[in-house]
Amino acid sequence: MSMREPIVNRSPPSPHKKKRLIFAEGHDARVLQAIATIVRDRTAVAFAVGCEQDILKRIAVAKLSIKVGDDFEIVEPTDERQFFDQWLAFRTARMLHWNVTNLPGFIRDNRNTAFAARLINSSRADAMICGASGEFGWHLLQLQENLMSLQRQTAGTLQMLYCAGRVICLVEALQDCLRHPTAIAEIAIAAARHVCAFNLSPSVDLCQDSYWKDLNSQAETLRAAAATVRAIAPDLVVRAPVALADAIRPDRCQSSCSASKAACEVLVFPRVGLAAAIKDTLLSQADWQCVGPFLLGTANRAHIVSPTVSSSLLTRIAAHAGTPLDESHDLLSSKSVSYSDRRGP
Repeated sequence: MSMREPIVNRSPPSPHKKKRLIFAEGHDARVLQAIATIVRDRTAVAFAVGCEQDILKRIAVAKLSIKVGDDFEIVEPTDERQFFDQWLAFRTARMLHWNVTNLPGFIRDNRNTAFAARLINSSRADAMICGASGEFGWHLLQLQENLMSLQRQTAGTLQMLYCAGRVICLVEALQDCLRHPTAIAEIAIAAARHVCAFNLSPSVDLCQDSYWKDLNSQAETLRAAAATVRAIAPDLVVRAPVALADAIRPDRCQSSCSASKAACEVLVFPRVGLAAAIKDTLLSQADWQCVGPFLLGTANRAHIVSPTVSSSLLTRIAAHAGTPLDESHDLLSSKSVSYSDRRGP
């Protein structure tokens, strides 16, 4: 039995209804555990993409007290584009020389993510989470192919780290933007919107890559990006260029802190890989903890998690996914329409 029709035939929910959240890896035990928590807390209407027989078997093995139809729904990933999804995955894998050791899993992950993205794109669901199995690049490829908002905006990731009352967000674009100040500004604005959705007060540092061959041109690019951010959001504190050592030093001044909101330092890296290295360094010290990654450029409608994600972290990401990133925040003025990370059509 396919549970696809109940989603497809529903109109987008009103603001007073629970958000509809799709998990692309319905076969994963951690995903099913997260769905059980969501059902218990009544925070969303959950859907699992996958083979119903397989999912029911895994629910029984995990001894979860959730029932299909009553607590959540299963969506069979079958539509007219499923063969194109597989062709695109195979073609890209060959072009990029991906090492695909589990071919059935590779096909399943690409098909499920692409199918879920099309439901999001058509507003038949509010948000999706994928990446519990497979590789980040596989899922990003399908989202870029099927999700309209990601086709229009610069993609990036945000990792939120916190320790002893200090909150840092590490942000990077998914392609090198050292020569594109507009793209850097777009990522910075998108990250600030997510931070505001967490009810935090963001300040933005555009961090300099000390290994870049031309530091002077990099500094000019970051200054141009900062000027664009200030034009879009005049009340948002943004500094550029900022040396990494200054950005993460322990005695950092929280200039963005307001009376009603805790401060959050948003560190934007214009080159791929820098944020991951800083995250690993911080997590190896003291008591830093991490939530994420959150995918920027999707209007908070799709996120790619790590294959090592726990069920509790899935639940926390699910709590944020689908939250509207509107323009009502004090720090983000109405000028931000050109670079908004809001919901697509």
